[in-house]
Amino acid sequence: MPDDTARKQPEPGPLKCIAPEDGQSFWQPMPSRGYATVKSSPWDTPHNHFATGIQVLEPGASIREHAHQRNDEVLVVYRGTGVAKLDGEEHALEEGTMMLLGRYRQHEVINTGDEQMKIFWVF
Repeated sequence: MPDDTARKQPEPGPLKCIAPEDGQSFWQPMPSRGYATVKSSPWDTPHNHFATGIQVLEPGASIREHAHQRNDEVLVVYRGTGVAKLDGEEHALEEGTMMLLGRYRQHEVINTGDEQMKIFWVF
């Protein structure tokens, strides 16, 4: 039986801590009236299979209906309340709600609350 202690340890993966103010921000025009901040992407970190960021929506603002051709997406609401339309079906959103979206899935997010909605995303 082979001795497991003689096995070479695998190379550790990338490690990075990203501060709240770090990342490239993009102001979003109507109907969003908020901003998206890309926290990590294949262009600025060694992770080549995903990108992460946050989306901030002001009260009454929305992320227009769209779908992604090349990516699955995970969105997590961590502040605020609203409604998501996922392939035309409405879902209530509150802090802690997670949306899992496959490629070509239509989605729209609307902030129906009276404070900013903040969403963490990965695709």
